[in-house]
Amino acid sequence: MSISFTQFSFAQNKNCNCPENNLGATGKANKVYSFKNGKTIGLCGTVEAGKKDVAYSEFILFQCGKNKILQEWDATETCNILMKNDTLTVQELYGLAINKQQQIKWVPFYITRYYFDSAAIKHTSFFKRDLPKYTTTVIRRILNSYNKLTKQTAGDSILLTAHRLFWAYVSGSQRAGRYLDSFEKKFGPFDGAVAEEYHDLWSTYQLYKK
Repeated sequence: MSISFTQFSFAQNKNCNCPENNLGATGKANKVYSFKNGKTIGLCGTVEAGKKDVAYSEFILFQCGKNKILQEWDATETCNILMKNDTLTVQELYGLAINKQQQIKWVPFYITRYYFDSAAIKHTSFFKRDLPKYTTTVIRRILNSYNKLTKQTAGDSILLTAHRLFWAYVSGSQRAGRYLDSFEKKFGPFDGAVAEEYHDLWSTYQLYKK
């Protein structure tokens, strides 16, 4: 998703320094976002400009003129950021098994919004609820595929099934959640890249349940 520059101010970079001792960032903010009340939020971190999108990873957001960090995202997290209706929206990208073949597709899933109520900065975070859900037929097929897994199944296939179980749970299947609850105990322990990806998925699952 492309970033909106509607309320972005290059000039105010001069007055917005990165907080000290954070991500090794020094000097002026990479980006500054201006609000109608005159307040500004700065971004310091990694900016990756593509042909259509601008992505951010390993970055912080902070209120300019103050040393307090609003939030920090690490190198494993990639986000789009847009400014609209006097609200700064950070869209964190997740790999979800939601395309037509239930393969992984990277889409905005966890959203954090910053806005001002008079002079006080506020924020809210939530998961997107409007992404396409599985049909009952697809859920049934995924539950059946889980029952065919063994410890000898290739790691990529095990991970894809775990991703599909997560989205089946999001789509309303409590059984998929129960399968996920015992997934690592049944097919693990995992190691290497498989362990890293699975634990990221597990963390997402735990956060979503809250």
